[in-house]
Amino acid sequence: YSSGNLIPVCSGHNPLAKKSVKLSEVIKERIIVGDQGFCTREILETVLEEKNLALKDFKNKIEVSDIYTIKELVARDCGVAFLYDKSVEEELRTGELAKINITGWNVKHEICAVWKKDNLFSDYYKNLIEELLD
Repeated sequence: YSSGNLIPVCSGHNPLAKKSVKLSEVIKERIIVGDQGFCTREILETVLEEKNLALKDFKNKIEVSDIYTIKELVARDCGVAFLYDKSVEEELRTGELAKINITGWNVKHEICAVWKKDNLFSDYYKNLIEELLD
């Protein structure tokens, strides 16, 4: 396992890109989240609840089944997302995505990966995790 920062991101062309804003400004946007059970979604829901907010407080919501689709939709300026910084490093570097600097937002969480013992893809998963942690 490792730890990562859950950061708000938007398209590099979105007016919120690289600006310092309040969370109340970000919830005016469409939120793009993973389906129920997505780790980042559960963490986000918990953090929002601590602030007396919920996903329903955003302008509207798109739910998708994988992180690649979330990143693609955000890059096309279809909404904002909250993702682990390590999962969007490349997109932030190229400017495809931009971090939204929310005043007081600092969410760090452990990242772990679990799979069945003796899984056919165990070696692949181990290598992938090692690569992501480097």
